[in-house]
Amino acid sequence: MNESLSNFLKKYLGIILFSCVFTVVHIVTHDGGFAEGADKLKIISDGFAIPGLLVTSYGLLNWVYDKGALDGILYGLNTVWLALIPGGRSRMESYGDFVEKKNSTRNSNFLPFVIVGAVFIALALLFTLLYNIKAK
Repeated sequence: MNESLSNFLKKYLGIILFSCVFTVVHIVTHDGGFAEGADKLKIISDGFAIPGLLVTSYGLLNWVYDKGALDGILYGLNTVWLALIPGGRSRMESYGDFVEKKNSTRNSNFLPFVIVGAVFIALALLFTLLYNIKAK
């Protein structure tokens, strides 16, 4: 198998596995196996929604970080941290150097999280729709 395809599959399968484990844990801890009718659909919907929202939020946060929107906050935190460490002020760098160093280490790795999260959110919406139809 091609190495890039293998890395691609590992990345997606890891995120899907995390989300599925989270979904199953939520369903089991909320007695989804013993629920009846519409309540079972509600528990399943919640089980898909929670990891979907978490994974999507993480992917969107990665995207915001990748675009450099958090550079000012990170520079401020780094400056405060270095000011608290004895001898740390000598290692402080300018904001331009900080941003240049961050730009050289960034990688766009947010799309798999957004895609998998969106699929789980879509499944949650489907089960919510089924719950609303069955509850009437």
